[in-house]
Amino acid sequence: MKIALITELYPLTEDAVFPQSATFAIHNFCKEWVKYEGVELDVYAINTYPNKRRIIPVRKKYIRDGVEITPVPIFKIPKTELFFTDYSLSTKEYDVAIGHSLISLSFLERINASKRFFAFHLSDVNFLQGYSTKKRLAYIERFKRLTLISRSFGIQKDLNALGLKSEFIAISGIPAKEIVCRKFAIQDHINFIVVARLEDYKNIDLVIRSLAKIRNQNWSFSIIGDGVLRGELENLCQELGISNKVRFLGVLNHQEVMKQLMSSDIFVMVSNETFGLVYLEAMAKGNIVIGAKGFGIDGVVSNGVNGFLVSSSDERELVKLLEYNLGNLQQLEKVQNQSMKDVSSFTEERVAKKYFDFICGEV
Repeated sequence: MKIALITELYPLTEDAVFPQSATFAIHNFCKEWVKYEGVELDVYAINTYPNKRRIIPVRKKYIRDGVEITPVPIFKIPKTELFFTDYSLSTKEYDVAIGHSLISLSFLERINASKRFFAFHLSDVNFLQGYSTKKRLAYIERFKRLTLISRSFGIQKDLNALGLKSEFIAISGIPAKEIVCRKFAIQDHINFIVVARLEDYKNIDLVIRSLAKIRNQNWSFSIIGDGVLRGELENLCQELGISNKVRFLGVLNHQEVMKQLMSSDIFVMVSNETFGLVYLEAMAKGNIVIGAKGFGIDGVVSNGVNGFLVSSSDERELVKLLEYNLGNLQQLEKVQNQSMKDVSSFTEERVAKKYFDFICGEV
């Protein structure tokens, strides 16, 4: 099986760090695929430049975790949204070519492959929704010639609304070693936690306001992360008289975050965003997850089964959920047990295998 993956979500050199926006999500699929017998994988790492006048350093192929990566410079024509490349496309024939991110589309359409897939990220959907009707329809016609993949259940719904059908959801996974077997421990005090950038779309103010209305339970709320809203959120806690219950821990390293998750009970983040690995990391440490309906975690979490889902804009709904379930420890224990079982399906190895089986089955 010969696979080409085209993406801008890779660094351009062996010793470079991954872009903050990229994380290791796509690479984690690739490093698993190259372990499979008979697989030849080429990653084309796109990097855009403002124009051709800049001196672009020569980038050589390199190997990372067994994955061969070829840097490909893409140039933007000034004052337009047009891109081109001097890179000579490989004459190699592929069984499968996959594009991740909108900038890869033209490259994907030109590569020699028996089957082409395009994986939508939330940024791709946002771009399409922001285009003029004429431009959006032109892109939609191009996408209809490809097999489409979504990076979350929420993105799949967004594509449906645009008249596009996603055939598969390629969710990221977590290392199997992060999953612990943790018994239900909630008794007379509940430790809530969130790990997030303190920005509007995370809706942390809604969580704070909702918790402030819970008077019949002993609780605390740990907020890990920083951002432009930190001062505003701290002032909100003071206004609501709950500063003694809410801890702002700032930015912590991964090991410290995992330690905090091990000592918390409920991870609550009703965020308007695509799928976030932090939900799985919280589940892996025995936390019950409360997420937002219709966004990234919806589909992984089933409401009332292995977690809870509420509207990201309805404070009353979250308050009602908290008041009912916090007093029902038997229900919470049942949900946590199911969550611990389900998270084992989302290891890096298992999600990579599901993704691979889908693209192979389509060839």
